[in-house]
Amino acid sequence: MEEVKRMNAEYARIKKLSEFDLDYGDLQMEFQNLVELAAHIAGTNISLINLIDSHSQWTVSSYCYKLFEMDREDSICQYTIQSERSIEIHRLDQDNRFKDKPYVKNDGFKYYLGIPLKVRTGENIGALC
Repeated sequence: MEEVKRMNAEYARIKKLSEFDLDYGDLQMEFQNLVELAAHIAGTNISLINLIDSHSQWTVSSYCYKLFEMDREDSICQYTIQSERSIEIHRLDQDNRFKDKPYVKNDGFKYYLGIPLKVRTGENIGALC
């Protein structure tokens, strides 16, 4: 029963994201000030806004890091959208889910703070991280 509830929630989330009919490539400038402010507030070198569909994570705006798309299964933000609260991981290199990911091993990501992006109807469609 719990699995059916989770699947229904995921379907509603994907449907809500698709209703926005966004061109992800055109949103960089729309959110530029927000990602810069988020990086300064968090004291981090980078900040991203990611939207997550059923297969991919799409970076729609970024500060100091160029990324456009990655497989959802490789993303950290996939866990953020499943939560009602922010997620903070102090040592990505010590977390078994992420320690072998290229952004940790090759790009040197060490820390993650993700805040779910919730729409009015309650679905988390992405993350500010």
